Amino acid sequence: MEEADVAPYPVRPALPSAPEEAPAPKQSFWTTLPGILTGIAAVLVAVGGLVAALLPLVRGGDPGAPPTSAPPVTMPTVPPPSSPPSTGESTTTPPDPRPTGLNLVTNGDAEDGCLARANGDPVPGWTRVPRSATFTTERYGYNGFPPQSIPSTGRCLFAGGPAVPSDLHANDTSEATQLIDLGGTGESQSTLTYTLSALLGGYSTFPTDGRNSQDDQARLSIEFLASDSSVLGSAQIGPVTDADRNHSTTLLPRSTSGALPPKTRKIMVTVVMTKENIGPDKTIYNGYNDGYADNISLVLSRQ
Repeated sequence: MEEADVAPYPVRPALPSAPEEAPAPKQSFWTTLPGILTGIAAVLVAVGGLVAALLPLVRGGDPGAPPTSAPPVTMPTVPPPSSPPSTGESTTTPPDPRPTGLNLVTNGDAEDGCLARANGDPVPGWTRVPRSATFTTERYGYNGFPPQSIPSTGRCLFAGGPAVPSDLHANDTSEATQLIDLGGTGESQSTLTYTLSALLGGYSTFPTDGRNSQDDQARLSIEFLASDSSVLGSAQIGPVTDADRNHSTTLLPRSTSGALPPKTRKIMVTVVMTKENIGPDKTIYNGYNDGYADNISLVLSRQ
């Protein structure tokens, strides 16, 4: 028997296979909740360390020093409305700048430069009036000047000075001044007193034979001046005359005191030597102006 043509079993075409799924990507730890929390904690720790390192530098301290607590903040005190605003000026009365208890006269004892100077040289600390006057210093016991035995004196004294050959009467009066600046404003709240003292005298020759003799003498005065140099008051001691000296060549102590005028800013001290004739003819020339002074002193005291 002929083999019949048998149709083969139909073959089902193969179905296309499903594509393989790609493997899911591996999830990062830092994207998970634990990773996120860990990162936040690390950032906070880093920021805290940076602040701890920088804080001492900002405060100006030692970076290695342990942190200190911030100083307490003090709130400014607001004055009550009735209090006047402060001007920054002290309301305390300043002390009186004027010196007390000291002799304010410079070279009042005539010792400064006495032995090293000659007649006609300027006397330290004093101004001649006029400048050509003969006011000078001399040594005790020399050439008829007062003896060294006068108490409380040094080696030298003030004298009126020698005659001027061109004018025999140029030294009839010999004058010198000294200006003392007390400083300050002269508006002292305290009461001050002054004491002015000196040894004053001169040369004496008693007229036993009826001829002219001399009674040379000296006086000392002060003027109290305001800041504009106006005169507020004055005081004087001397002169010590021939009669006061019992007709002897010597110096005697004289003094006066009182209250310093308010607003006194300066004091002018003036010493004047006068050449005096004794006898009927007042014009007879007696040569040297032998008015003498020493130990000139001006002391202020506070009550």
